[in-house]
Amino acid sequence: MDLNDLIKIVPELLLMVVPGFISLRIKEKYYLEKKHDSFDSTLYCFLYSFIIGIIYSIIVAALSFLTKNNYVALFFNKPIVKQACVLILSVPFGFLLVHTRKTESWHWIEKHFNKSLSPEPSVWIKAMKNPSGAWATVYLKNGMIYTGQLIHYSTNPDDEEKALLLYKYKLSVRNEKDIQSPSEFCLDIVDRSSSEESRVYLNGSDIISVEINK
Repeated sequence: MDLNDLIKIVPELLLMVVPGFISLRIKEKYYLEKKHDSFDSTLYCFLYSFIIGIIYSIIVAALSFLTKNNYVALFFNKPIVKQACVLILSVPFGFLLVHTRKTESWHWIEKHFNKSLSPEPSVWIKAMKNPSGAWATVYLKNGMIYTGQLIHYSTNPDDEEKALLLYKYKLSVRNEKDIQSPSEFCLDIVDRSSSEESRVYLNGSDIISVEINK
């Protein structure tokens, strides 16, 4: 095999990997799950590229059948046309990978494999995720207690340190003295609950617990 033959093969070899890589990156970027290791990522690239290639062949066959025109198949099987179309298909396929796993039908299938399986990738995200909004009371190791509106929080499962932002917050501190009633458990220090612009960043490593109220 000379150099010219090798150069001609390179696009076909890339077509076995690149479309799947694009779909995989879309999935990892927009679906909340831990990233695959290098070996698994490579396998998924080949698998997704293979599936995209099948989808492309089905589309071309369907167009040829519906139009009753052999020139359609000849046109779409040209190397440059096929390569461009397969790369374009990798984007909606990645979109499909992200949104299919969020559907009730997919969760129903997963439950049949494991009834205890949660659709969220971690307990942290399951606790923080409140589409209708929520208020949270966050207890810190230093005795401080923050209460505020929970809107933003870490969503990347690969992040070792979790964090969250509380809006319209109130800061209290745990009362170290003997208390006679639950109302004496903490002392209010700062109250910015009426300020729309107020926010506080809390590092997950400093948090003991988070109480969430919808």
